[in-house]
Amino acid sequence: MYKETVGSNKKTLFFIIAVIVLTMIIFGTIDSLSIHYRAFLQLGILAVLSIMVYTFIRLYITDYTYLLIDDELIFNKKASQADLPLLTIKLERVVNIAPVENYMEVEPIPHNHVYHIKKKLGKNGVYVCVFTKQNGERYKVFFEPTDKLLSMIAKRCESLRTQKGTERF
Repeated sequence: MYKETVGSNKKTLFFIIAVIVLTMIIFGTIDSLSIHYRAFLQLGILAVLSIMVYTFIRLYITDYTYLLIDDELIFNKKASQADLPLLTIKLERVVNIAPVENYMEVEPIPHNHVYHIKKKLGKNGVYVCVFTKQNGERYKVFFEPTDKLLSMIAKRCESLRTQKGTERF
């Protein structure tokens, strides 16, 4: 079994206080001015802040855990102290793993078959894993493995290939 966690930088308290103070300053300033339709302005600012809070939760509070157990790659979401299972992939069903920059989609995969189990917003260090489920449909997952996890996955896939005599990965 191998486990790695994609964690936050632990500056969450500072960001929470900063967002609350910024919101109070903005709304206080708007209320002190005699601007027509200020309710609409405040509603727009609230929408922008909601997007910021979603991004904040995604990037700073949520942690992801990648587990490699026997012939399964398991993705968990760490919520407080508990790990919530998101996805389990049997390595024998992996079609391809590649960096996002080098990935070229041969056949389109529907958006409801795509998982984003990563914290980075950019492409640097992000990999895509294409796999099939038992019904034969293709899925893909974006994740941030370390070089060690990638080499372990490659070794396990290679041993599965030699056992079954198939050419995948």
